[in-house]
Amino acid sequence: MFAGTIGMIALTAASPASAQPDLAPKLVTIADFPGPGWESFDKGGPIGGRDDRDEPTDPPGCAFSVPANLTDAVGIWAFNTDTTSNVLVSLGYSDGTVLTQTRDWIQRCKTINLVGDKASGTATVHPLVLPAEVVNDGAAYAVSASMTFDSGNPVSLELTTYLVQIGNIGIAVTGMGDTTYPVDRRTLDLMLIRQIAKVTRR
Repeated sequence: MFAGTIGMIALTAASPASAQPDLAPKLVTIADFPGPGWESFDKGGPIGGRDDRDEPTDPPGCAFSVPANLTDAVGIWAFNTDTTSNVLVSLGYSDGTVLTQTRDWIQRCKTINLVGDKASGTATVHPLVLPAEVVNDGAAYAVSASMTFDSGNPVSLELTTYLVQIGNIGIAVTGMGDTTYPVDRRTLDLMLIRQIAKVTRR
């Protein structure tokens, strides 16, 4: 499969020794989202940084492993039945380098031609604005992509990501969708705001 499929499928399990277990209590859980709609949360656990930086792209250096790549983070998957949104929330220690790299990637990589062994296509990157309630330093972007796999089947994908820096902690919230079930930004907004509140809670 094309490495990363817009970056998120390439998230791999990190070894427990390399992950940051002290961040796990700061990660949102189903208890932070009372009410109907939140069908399930995967148990929070370690996730590794994506490592497909050499993935061929045009322009060069625009692989989806570059933005919002929090290494040795803890993460959790959520699904909202009301909005049909799949969301990944991850926390990782960061000195701000990831945010700088993400902003540079958004600026440089407006249109990306994807070239891989098993898939090819074109992706368009759209800068976004973080929710008005968020006063922390951060970046936001959306990606729309049309890809064709070696099976010959065309696929349209959508990805929206918020990245926020709070002290030495990076928060990434990513929603995934397609033309049938588009990303619901209201769900992403809610999850980001709740996650920021949990990180900053004393």
